[in-house]
Amino acid sequence: MGARAGSRMAALTPTSARLRCRPLGRVAIITGGNAGIGFGIAKGLAAAGAAIVIAGRRAEKNLEAARAIEVFNVKTAALEVDVCQQESCRAMVGNTVERFGRVDILVNNAGIAIRKQPETYTLAEWNRVIDTNLTGAFLCAHAAYLRSPMQQARLGSFR
Repeated sequence: MGARAGSRMAALTPTSARLRCRPLGRVAIITGGNAGIGFGIAKGLAAAGAAIVIAGRRAEKNLEAARAIEVFNVKTAALEVDVCQQESCRAMVGNTVERFGRVDILVNNAGIAIRKQPETYTLAEWNRVIDTNLTGAFLCAHAAYLRSPMQQARLGSFR
């Protein structure tokens, strides 16, 4: 089934991305941005002119992804982060602010999946998924909001 122009399924191009979300000159952190969907989001934001921070558990893979994004002629950084640890999330945001002056966009893409039927999960496996996929998103958003222009200008809310 192909996408029709004007439909919600229309292809997102770098030009249409720039017109829709206006990331030009903004600073974006993408957790889990070193592969898959996160890397695709990072490339899209970079193509639209955002500075990109690739954040993930594997420092070497983060660096590879950040180097690949440099083809878009934007500033990049690679940071190691454990989204399950509040101090690690705060450090990620703090390092971004030190390097780029602010955080404008946070993409909470980090996540894990255990490749077996959920009814066979142990409690420890379940907690690992919840800690990474849910608590991690909260910790990153909390850390970013406290240092964001939106909070400093008293715009928006975090509820």
